[in-house]
Amino acid sequence: MRKRTRKRLVLLSRRAWIGTIAVAVGLFLAFVGYGFYAFFIADWSRIPDPQGMSADEAATDFGAMLPEDVEFVSGTVYPVGFVGTPRLEARYTSPDDPATTAHAIARLNPAFGPFETVTDCGYPSAFGVRAGYVCTEGEPKLLSLSGEGLSLGSTGFLIVTRDGRTEVYVTSMGT
Repeated sequence: MRKRTRKRLVLLSRRAWIGTIAVAVGLFLAFVGYGFYAFFIADWSRIPDPQGMSADEAATDFGAMLPEDVEFVSGTVYPVGFVGTPRLEARYTSPDDPATTAHAIARLNPAFGPFETVTDCGYPSAFGVRAGYVCTEGEPKLLSLSGEGLSLGSTGFLIVTRDGRTEVYVTSMGT
């Protein structure tokens, strides 16, 4: 009687191994199939490229106000591939010094946090890559964000001085 029970346990463990191997082979074939599709069949050209933005688009799309004397230089829209709002970034120049520009922007956008002076490149590295901003460690920058950090749906202002002029970078992270 004991031999028969032992045989039954051995058969069950063999069946378990066969099932495990079948699942592993199925997963392997699924990954190979997806890799084949992604490499040979998928049309990756349908992923939208970043596009230029006009001053009028920038004025309406950001949902943030800028003083009238701040002049639009360039902007980029990063279209979404499926649903949501696009990521936006733009560069402006201001005839005023950074502190005056920051005060004017803060007055027009009370929902944003106060401008803070930062010298590292944590948040500033997310601003204006295509707009021409390159962060320099130790360089004083004025930063204001609409919420806790730069996350989905948030907007931020970055003010720096470059070559004697005040530059304002605005980014909206989209959703």
